[in-house]
Amino acid sequence: MLNYWNARIYLKMGNKWYLLFSRINRDEHRKTFYRIADSPDGPWMICRDAEGHHETFDGLYLYAGKTASDGTTRYLSGWCSTGQTVNNNNELPWAGNLISHQLVQGTSGQLYPKIPEALNSKFNKEVAFEKLSSVGQVSESNKTYRLSAQSGGRSYALFNRNTSTVKMTMTIDASQSNQFGFSFGACDDPTEVYSIAFDLTSSNRWNMPALLMNKEARNGGGSKTALNFTPLTVPTNRIFNLKISIEKSICVVYVNDRVAFTNRIYKMDQNPWTIFVDQGIVTVNGLKVEKSS
Repeated sequence: MLNYWNARIYLKMGNKWYLLFSRINRDEHRKTFYRIADSPDGPWMICRDAEGHHETFDGLYLYAGKTASDGTTRYLSGWCSTGQTVNNNNELPWAGNLISHQLVQGTSGQLYPKIPEALNSKFNKEVAFEKLSSVGQVSESNKTYRLSAQSGGRSYALFNRNTSTVKMTMTIDASQSNQFGFSFGACDDPTEVYSIAFDLTSSNRWNMPALLMNKEARNGGGSKTALNFTPLTVPTNRIFNLKISIEKSICVVYVNDRVAFTNRIYKMDQNPWTIFVDQGIVTVNGLKVEKSS
């Protein structure tokens, strides 16, 4: 298959040169990519280190990314498609909302996306939240949640709906689990939800740890269709510090200042949401919901 590149950008950070481009192929890899070199003449390579290879910034829902700097910090801005699923041409609609990530350069030259500091600090007024119900093995103590499930089952805690733009933060200890995440659009009868799933194995179709956005029937108990994915960097201690930015139908998940995952979920707006585990045990600490003051 031919690769069609669009919106090429050349830039230098530190002693490394970068080539950024977007693939316009009608497949699961229509994303913004980058290559790295020691010279503007190349050769252009995929950045590889002990954590794996680094060549994208996000999933399918951040497209046509361009970079800009304020002289100190570099940002990547792209478009989150207004579409939730691909059209008859096997591609997401081109119209969208602007999304920006802050870029951090790693020691090997890799570029990591994180939540921009201005956006992170803007959300500083805590919002009360409530666990409405739970299914399976879920315990709670001082806003710390422990969820346990056997393979093939799902335990989850259901939380009240968010009625405004918010940032959610939490730490998840997944030292005893490979599969967990969040689901949105969890109505009173959660027959159809959209999940942000952490798969720490390499047993999925991408053969690597991944973040996936799935359309699920019966809250994980029925059919499951993957709509989006991005590679996931798994730390040795398997502890994940998360910041989740939610505005109406747009959800951006930031993981350990290493991974960004943008999605469009129309059922998310003003519907309850869940934390779930599909295998093993996860512990959720420091859950906080904040809005702009």
